[in-house]
Amino acid sequence: MIAGFNHDDKSDGSGKAGITFVFTDSVGNQFMYSESDLQTLRNDVASGKTYDLGWKNTSMRKWLGDSFMSELLSDLSKEIVSVDKKSACARLKQGKYWAGGDRTVPGIFTDQAEVVSETTSGNLWIPSFAEIARQEELSSCENYALEGEQYQVYSDTGVNEDKANSIFGGGSSASDYSSSYDGNSGWWLRSYTTYAEDDLEEYVPTFNATGDDVEGGTGTLGYRNDFQPYAHSEESGPFVGVVPAFCI
Repeated sequence: MIAGFNHDDKSDGSGKAGITFVFTDSVGNQFMYSESDLQTLRNDVASGKTYDLGWKNTSMRKWLGDSFMSELLSDLSKEIVSVDKKSACARLKQGKYWAGGDRTVPGIFTDQAEVVSETTSGNLWIPSFAEIARQEELSSCENYALEGEQYQVYSDTGVNEDKANSIFGGGSSASDYSSSYDGNSGWWLRSYTTYAEDDLEEYVPTFNATGDDVEGGTGTLGYRNDFQPYAHSEESGPFVGVVPAFCI
C-alpha cells in the first residue's frame, strides 16, 4: 500500500522520492540479529571496542538489501530508488560481555551507552516507531525523535498506540519467544530498545515490534508492544515478522 508521498530523501541528493510503499503483511519471520552477527557484537564489546547497537549493523538490514531484494520481480526492483533513513543507536563501549548461569539470552554490561543518530541508505528497510506513531506519543522515548516522521497512511487511519488497527495486519499464533513474550507475532520496527535486568546496566539487544497486547488486539495488531522481542534468542526460532518498505 502507499505509505506517503514526497516523504523520503533520495540517497543521491536529488530530492524527495515520489512515493513510499509498505507491504501490507509480513514477508517472513526473521531474527533482527543472526547468531554470528550477535557474536560480533559480543566480541567487540567484550574487547573494549565501540559497537553501535542499531539498525545499521543488523542482520535484518543485510538480508533485506541482499537476499530479499533479489527475490523481487525485476520490473519492480528496477524502479526502486535508494533513500536515506534515520535511526537511533546505542554506542556501546568500555563494556564486557556476560552470559552465564542458566540464561539463554545474552546480556551486555556497559559503563555507558551514548545514544547517537545514524543515517543509512538502502532500497528496502522497515519502518521506525516514529514513522507509524502519532507525534504526541513519541515523548515516551527521546530516541524516537531521531527516527523520522509519521507516514501519511498511518495519520489518515488515525492509529493510536493503545488500540489495535487493521492497518497493521493480523498476528499469527506463535510459541514462547522469551520468558516475557507469549502471544501472537507482530512485525519488527527498526527502533532499538533495551531491557535492564537485576538493577544492573545490562543491555539485552531488543527492537520494537508491533504486537497484539493492546485493546481489541485479538488477531489484530497495534504498535504499542510492552513485551519487546529479543533481537536473537536461543530459546526458539524466529517468529517476529518483517514488513518492508521501499520508494519509487
